[in-house]
Amino acid sequence: MHSIWQEQMEFPVYPILKRDKKTDILYVGATLKHAIEANFQKEMGRSVMIIEEKSIGDMPELGGMGILKATNMNEFKELCILKNYIIRQHIPCDLEIISETSIQVHPVKLFLFMTKDVEVYEQTKITARQGKRLDIESAYIDAGQVIEDDKPCEIYSCIFRSRFSRNHEARYSGDQKI
Repeated sequence: MHSIWQEQMEFPVYPILKRDKKTDILYVGATLKHAIEANFQKEMGRSVMIIEEKSIGDMPELGGMGILKATNMNEFKELCILKNYIIRQHIPCDLEIISETSIQVHPVKLFLFMTKDVEVYEQTKITARQGKRLDIESAYIDAGQVIEDDKPCEIYSCIFRSRFSRNHEARYSGDQKI
Protein backbone atom coordinates (compact mmCIF):
# COMPACT_ATOMS: atom_id res chain seq x y z
CA MET A 1 0.00 0.00 0.00
CA HIS A 2 1.40 3.40 -1.02
CA SER A 3 0.63 6.73 0.53
CA ILE A 4 -0.38 9.73 -1.53
CA TRP A 5 3.17 11.06 -1.05
CA GLN A 6 4.64 7.97 -2.70
CA GLU A 7 2.15 7.98 -5.57
CA GLN A 8 3.21 11.51 -6.53
CA MET A 9 6.77 10.50 -7.40
CA GLU A 10 9.01 7.77 -8.70
CA PHE A 11 10.62 5.87 -5.85
CA PRO A 12 14.02 4.18 -6.27
CA VAL A 13 14.62 0.49 -5.77
CA TYR A 14 17.36 -0.07 -3.22
CA PRO A 15 19.74 -3.04 -3.41
CA ILE A 16 19.63 -6.09 -1.16
CA LEU A 17 22.81 -6.46 0.88
CA LYS A 18 24.59 -9.64 -0.17
CA ARG A 19 28.17 -9.14 1.04
CA ASP A 20 29.87 -8.42 4.35
CA LYS A 21 29.96 -4.75 5.38
CA LYS A 22 31.49 -2.72 8.14
CA THR A 23 30.08 0.63 9.30
CA ASP A 24 30.38 3.06 12.18
CA ILE A 25 26.61 3.38 12.61
CA LEU A 26 23.89 1.02 11.40
CA TYR A 27 20.29 2.20 11.41
CA VAL A 28 17.79 -0.65 11.44
CA GLY A 29 14.59 0.52 9.77
CA ALA A 30 14.11 2.98 6.92
CA THR A 31 12.35 5.74 8.85
CA LEU A 32 12.46 9.47 8.25
CA LYS A 33 14.11 9.89 11.65
CA HIS A 34 16.87 7.45 10.71
CA ALA A 35 17.39 9.12 7.33
CA ILE A 36 17.83 12.53 8.97
CA GLU A 37 20.18 11.24 11.66
CA ALA A 38 22.18 9.21 9.11
CA ASN A 39 22.62 12.28 6.91
CA PHE A 40 23.95 14.36 9.80
CA GLN A 41 26.26 11.54 10.95
CA LYS A 42 27.57 11.11 7.38
CA GLU A 43 28.31 14.85 7.21
CA MET A 44 30.33 14.49 10.43
CA GLY A 45 32.53 11.91 8.70
CA ARG A 46 31.07 8.70 10.05
CA SER A 47 30.27 5.73 7.85
CA VAL A 48 26.55 4.97 8.05
CA MET A 49 24.11 2.44 6.66
CA ILE A 50 20.37 1.95 6.77
CA ILE A 51 18.83 -1.49 6.37
CA GLU A 52 15.15 -2.28 6.02
CA GLU A 53 13.57 -5.70 6.00
CA LYS A 54 10.71 -4.61 3.67
CA SER A 55 10.67 -3.02 0.24
CA ILE A 56 11.08 0.68 1.07
CA GLY A 57 8.92 1.95 -1.79
CA ASP A 58 5.95 0.00 -0.40
CA MET A 59 6.18 1.29 3.17
CA PRO A 60 3.10 3.37 4.06
CA GLU A 61 5.00 4.60 7.15
CA LEU A 62 7.09 6.82 4.87
CA GLY A 63 3.94 8.57 3.77
CA GLY A 64 2.49 9.65 7.09
CA MET A 65 1.17 13.17 7.41
CA GLY A 66 4.61 14.76 7.04
CA ILE A 67 4.06 16.87 10.18
CA LEU A 68 6.99 17.09 12.59
CA LYS A 69 6.20 18.48 16.05
CA ALA A 70 8.24 19.50 19.06
CA THR A 71 6.66 18.97 22.47
CA ASN A 72 9.56 19.92 24.73
CA MET A 73 12.67 22.13 24.66
CA ASN A 74 15.06 19.45 23.32
CA GLU A 75 12.67 18.53 20.53
CA PHE A 76 12.18 22.24 19.75
CA LYS A 77 15.94 22.72 19.47
CA GLU A 78 16.28 19.71 17.15
CA LEU A 79 13.31 20.82 15.05
CA CYS A 80 14.93 24.25 14.61
CA ILE A 81 18.18 22.59 13.52
CA LEU A 82 16.29 20.52 10.95
CA LYS A 83 14.17 23.45 9.73
CA ASN A 84 17.23 25.69 9.29
CA TYR A 85 19.11 22.87 7.57
CA ILE A 86 16.25 22.37 5.09
CA ILE A 87 16.19 26.10 4.36
CA ARG A 88 19.98 26.50 4.02
CA GLN A 89 20.40 23.41 1.86
CA HIS A 90 17.39 24.35 -0.30
CA ILE A 91 15.99 20.85 0.17
CA PRO A 92 13.03 20.44 -2.19
CA CYS A 93 10.72 18.84 0.39
CA ASP A 94 7.82 21.33 0.29
CA LEU A 95 8.63 22.76 3.73
CA GLU A 96 5.73 24.59 5.34
CA ILE A 97 6.13 26.22 8.72
CA ILE A 98 2.90 25.56 10.61
CA SER A 99 3.93 27.14 13.90
CA GLU A 100 7.02 27.75 15.99
CA THR A 101 6.87 24.12 17.15
CA SER A 102 5.58 22.37 14.03
CA ILE A 103 6.56 22.02 10.39
CA GLN A 104 5.17 20.02 7.49
CA VAL A 105 7.36 18.39 4.85
CA HIS A 106 6.93 16.01 1.95
CA PRO A 107 8.30 12.99 3.86
CA VAL A 108 9.36 10.96 0.83
CA LYS A 109 11.23 13.88 -0.75
CA LEU A 110 12.98 14.59 2.54
CA PHE A 111 13.83 10.89 2.99
CA LEU A 112 15.28 10.69 -0.53
CA PHE A 113 17.35 13.85 -0.09
CA MET A 114 18.70 12.80 3.30
CA THR A 115 19.70 9.34 2.04
CA LYS A 116 21.29 10.36 -1.28
CA ASP A 117 24.83 9.85 0.13
CA VAL A 118 23.92 7.09 2.60
CA GLU A 119 24.14 3.36 1.92
CA VAL A 120 20.56 2.06 2.03
CA TYR A 121 19.59 -1.59 1.63
CA GLU A 122 16.10 -3.02 1.52
CA GLN A 123 14.77 -6.55 1.93
CA THR A 124 17.64 -7.10 4.34
CA LYS A 125 16.53 -8.94 7.46
CA ILE A 126 18.62 -9.54 10.57
CA THR A 127 18.49 -13.25 11.39
CA ALA A 128 20.99 -13.42 14.26
CA ARG A 129 23.16 -11.15 16.33
CA GLN A 130 26.37 -11.44 18.32
CA GLY A 131 26.99 -8.09 19.98
CA LYS A 132 27.37 -5.58 17.17
CA ARG A 133 27.84 -8.22 14.50
CA LEU A 134 24.60 -8.89 12.67
CA ASP A 135 23.87 -11.90 10.50
CA ILE A 136 21.62 -11.12 7.54
CA GLU A 137 21.68 -14.68 6.10
CA SER A 138 23.78 -13.85 3.04
CA ALA A 139 26.40 -11.74 4.85
CA TYR A 140 27.47 -10.07 8.08
CA ILE A 141 27.36 -6.44 9.13
CA ASP A 142 29.89 -5.27 11.72
CA ALA A 143 28.74 -2.00 13.25
CA GLY A 144 30.28 0.24 15.87
CA GLN A 145 26.78 1.29 16.91
CA VAL A 146 23.39 -0.22 16.07
CA ILE A 147 20.39 2.10 16.27
CA GLU A 148 16.89 0.74 16.12
CA ASP A 149 13.60 1.86 17.53
CA ASP A 150 11.59 -0.34 19.83
CA LYS A 151 8.36 1.05 18.39
CA PRO A 152 7.54 2.07 14.84
CA CYS A 153 7.92 5.83 14.50
CA GLU A 154 5.01 7.70 13.00
CA ILE A 155 6.38 10.63 11.07
CA TYR A 156 3.99 13.20 12.49
CA SER A 157 4.97 12.39 16.06
CA CYS A 158 8.59 11.50 15.42
CA ILE A 159 11.09 12.79 17.96
CA PHE A 160 14.67 13.26 16.81
CA ARG A 161 17.06 12.10 19.51
CA SER A 162 20.11 14.18 20.31
CA ARG A 163 22.93 12.51 18.46
CA PHE A 164 24.39 15.68 16.98
CA SER A 165 27.74 17.07 18.05
CA ARG A 166 28.03 20.62 19.40
CA ASN A 167 29.93 21.62 16.22
CA HIS A 168 27.21 20.20 14.02
CA GLU A 169 24.49 21.85 16.07
CA ALA A 170 26.20 25.24 15.86
CA ARG A 171 26.72 24.76 12.15
CA TYR A 172 23.02 24.27 11.42
CA SER A 173 21.11 26.07 14.16
CA GLY A 174 22.28 29.60 13.38
CA ASP A 175 20.10 32.52 14.32
CA GLN A 176 17.99 32.72 11.22
CA LYS A 177 14.53 34.10 11.83
CA ILE A 178 11.59 32.62 10.00
